Amino acid sequence: MTAPLGSVSRVAGTAASVGRSSLVLRERLTPDQVELLKKTVAKGANDDEFALFLHMCERTKLDPFAKQIYCLKRRTMDDEGKWVDAMVTQVGIDGFRLVAERTGDYCGQTAPQFFDAAGNAREVWLDSKKPPLACKVGVLKRGFTEPLYAIALYDEYVQRKRDGLPNRQWKEKPTIMLAKCAEAMALRKAFPNDLSGVYTDDELPVGEVDDTPTPTPVAATRARLTDGADLTARVNESGFIELTFGEHRGKALPDVPTSYLLVNFRDAWKDATKRATAVTRLGAGFVAAVEAEILRRQIPVSQPAIIAKLHEKRAAGVALSDEEAEHLRQWQLDQPAAEANASDAKATDA
Repeated sequence: MTAPLGSVSRVAGTAASVGRSSLVLRERLTPDQVELLKKTVAKGANDDEFALFLHMCERTKLDPFAKQIYCLKRRTMDDEGKWVDAMVTQVGIDGFRLVAERTGDYCGQTAPQFFDAAGNAREVWLDSKKPPLACKVGVLKRGFTEPLYAIALYDEYVQRKRDGLPNRQWKEKPTIMLAKCAEAMALRKAFPNDLSGVYTDDELPVGEVDDTPTPTPVAATRARLTDGADLTARVNESGFIELTFGEHRGKALPDVPTSYLLVNFRDAWKDATKRATAVTRLGAGFVAAVEAEILRRQIPVSQPAIIAKLHEKRAAGVALSDEEAEHLRQWQLDQPAAEANASDAKATDA
């Protein structure tokens, strides 16, 4: 289907605008400065992405060298549900305020209002046991009779770790984080010409970051493995590190029993000297891959290797002796219910 001539002209005009503004800024930069930006605040950007980033710098009048604006690649889901790498331009909330103030039309904002499950609004959230469910902020703009409001929902913006719990910032300062998200939304609504397409690192929507464990690229892993004096592990065709020693020789890390990982690696590496030796002999890539695999399985920190072994036996259909069954039962009774359930559910990936 042929696009209307008007739409083609608009696309061409937009591309030309980006090209002109990025060229204007680039002409003011020395080659060393361009290289510095590509290595730091625009790391990983290709030529087109870097040109777009420079356009955003010129448009917002923010200083990338002061890290008022930067861009980074994130794993995001496209319209077809596929994970792709996309460059996202980010600005701190102070940068948003600065851009708004420079327009000459920014007249301040309303105080944040926080809401509970019943919809009750509070200007100060005093419940330290649970976060507010929403925050509302209004931006005042010259020429408008009412504030331009935006509402940020906690569940849509909270950034979580792989275990599902809020990260440190959102756990310790939920009201500050949620208020910044609502303010950024309101500022973008009030000043779309200056802030459209620009986000703070606090407001990236949940679900845009791909936390699905993926195989480490073969070439990169092989390079790290050869850091050590002895190459005692290799990378298979699927990109996974494979053991070349011990009773599980030939197995990729995801196929190695949990009990083996715990007793031979996690527990042994609690000793700093032994961990340093492992890095030297096995390679930093191998050590990092093992630790990532243990983290991926979400193994409780308190779980000893013997308990993991009993889980594996039971999952394999092997009958436990009375003594083993009692040992496992007593251990489970000593754990928080959630942790015990998680252990049962994840008996082993082996």
